[in-house]
Amino acid sequence: MELETLQVIEMDGLKRFGRNNDGGYVCSESLVKGCKTLLSFGINDDWSFEKDFTKLSGARCYAFDYSVHKASFLKKGITEFRFFGGDILKRKIFTPERITRGFRHIRDFIDFNLFFLKNKFYSIGLDTTIQNPLFSDLKTIIEKYLPARHDFFLKMDIEGMEYEVMHDVLKFRSRIPGIALEVHYIHDKIDAFENMISDLQSYYYIYHIHANNYGSLDRVHGFPDVIELSLIRKDLIADPVYRRSLGYLPLEKLDMLNDPNGREFLWEQ
Repeated sequence: MELETLQVIEMDGLKRFGRNNDGGYVCSESLVKGCKTLLSFGINDDWSFEKDFTKLSGARCYAFDYSVHKASFLKKGITEFRFFGGDILKRKIFTPERITRGFRHIRDFIDFNLFFLKNKFYSIGLDTTIQNPLFSDLKTIIEKYLPARHDFFLKMDIEGMEYEVMHDVLKFRSRIPGIALEVHYIHDKIDAFENMISDLQSYYYIYHIHANNYGSLDRVHGFPDVIELSLIRKDLIADPVYRRSLGYLPLEKLDMLNDPNGREFLWEQ
């Protein structure tokens, strides 16, 4: 797959949702405003995208991540604060950095539980089969947890599983007006990447792309190893105008370095 195969359209009214560095996505503000349900896969330790999305749209978020539990951050905080009878016996150093991390985890624990009082979180991962109780397929998740017949915006950061589940995602395209997607391991999965992009572009326009500099910035067929994509369903755009090049990227004040200590990827040199 060559870079030219990826077609990006012009889109006004873009806004950054989520924190400045890793975890934020650039999306259409009008598209987000029209969504009343957000289906989010992949939370880890950051739900800033979900918070910004629901604040603007009034949507209810349904989030899924098998690696996170409601008590995860509390346990991390207690581990950092552990001292008497624990770290002393193990001769570990109780440093100011550990105190800072401990307070941060406690803060995250409170913030996580406050946010998901109104919204919903499930310690379930997304997979194409149901062979592992920690995972479920997309159809089951949608039918079991989401409001019946509601359209939903899809955010997905699932560390490479996107290649496996995209066929199932597109079965629900009539209910998914927009997608924010992180794509991983492009260099090792270039054929799978080509097939997935081809399938997506059959039904969606890509209107924004950004390189995640936590992945390799070497170029394989013009691509870095990890990218973030923003997509809108084709029937929502009457007269698409395609970008002739990607030289205008990254967008000033909207695109941010995922790793603030790294460098930005330039799409054209």
